[in-house]
Amino acid sequence: MEVAFLKHVAPASKLNETYSVLNKWIEEKGYEWAGPSMEIYTRKPKIVRNERVIYALVYAPIKKK
Repeated sequence: MEVAFLKHVAPASKLNETYSVLNKWIEEKGYEWAGPSMEIYTRKPKIVRNERVIYALVYAPIKKK
């Protein structure tokens, strides 16, 4: 399976932005989603300035259009 992925190290509230960047890359490179995404959390979350920062790899299965 081919996948595209991004590393997310930011507040949990910004996870949607990571998905937007990933989706834009997929479309610009001539791919499309080929199934559901997967998030792998690589560290425990931390509280920074009253926000929960998460460390995750966001994977998207892709295929050429």
